[in-house]
Amino acid sequence: MYSGPIYLQGLAYTLGDAHDIGELEELRTDPDTLEMLRELGLKSYRKHASTPAEMAGLALRQTLDFAGLDGQAIDALIYATTSFWDSEFYRRGEISRLLSRLGVSQAYPLGLFFSECANLQTALRVATSLIRAGECKRVLVVTTDKTAESETRLVPPSISVKSDAAASCLVSAEVPGDFEVVFTGQHFNAEAGKIDPHRQVIYYMQSMIEGLSITWEKVKVFTDVKPEDFRQLISNNYNLSVIRTICELLQFEPGQLYTKNIARLAHAIAADNLVNLLDYSKEETINAGELIMLLGTGPAMWGATVLRKC
Repeated sequence: MYSGPIYLQGLAYTLGDAHDIGELEELRTDPDTLEMLRELGLKSYRKHASTPAEMAGLALRQTLDFAGLDGQAIDALIYATTSFWDSEFYRRGEISRLLSRLGVSQAYPLGLFFSECANLQTALRVATSLIRAGECKRVLVVTTDKTAESETRLVPPSISVKSDAAASCLVSAEVPGDFEVVFTGQHFNAEAGKIDPHRQVIYYMQSMIEGLSITWEKVKVFTDVKPEDFRQLISNNYNLSVIRTICELLQFEPGQLYTKNIARLAHAIAADNLVNLLDYSKEETINAGELIMLLGTGPAMWGATVLRKC
């Protein structure tokens, strides 16, 4: 068993090409929704030409380079995605080729998918648990999502637009990193998974509020923190109205909320948190000891990760 600090470092991501949200067929034919989304901060979404595994490889290569590690030093790869519309995306050969290209052929691959937009929190929870159990010392984490041409890019109930993206990091017990992973808390509500967000909008939003509240309570119980203890709250990139509601619900101040990527890339599914964290880290000086909270929100699952700057 391992009881020491666990670090997160090597943040990286890849985004598709930028497109105006007005190019989407579902918004061209619905000018009211298009106008609403523009007024609430959305401008562009991202469309990637690569497969999810190829996107994952682009991000992971950067993570390995930033960490300065040989691929053979990696014990496991946690691959989180919701992109299953092409069976080739999740066949053994696709993941094997990814590991081989990266030179991490000894790393055991673990696939995660149920938490959707909160997949990062599940991935970090599994990575830290493997390290705590003494089974791994270095774990690569990647989230990668790509929307099919036949799917809508609107996030129900029209609260954002989906972007193609992959984001990655290294979770390690041996290599001091940029952040220490303090805690990850999650909550799931099976009943919420049966709600139709289009026909039951109010019920859907009430369920989201309840799930976030329970998740936040878990964080407070396990870490004894308050909103004012955090330097920044980093959430998924929904529209400004939604994430301001989240901010108010958790009693954070508006200035603690990161919103700059809403216009630039919209909702990159589970990659949002790492993309926003990396961009924020480049834009602002985070002092040692300051706390950051990553908040992931799926249709029926929620997660929050507390990080401390090293």
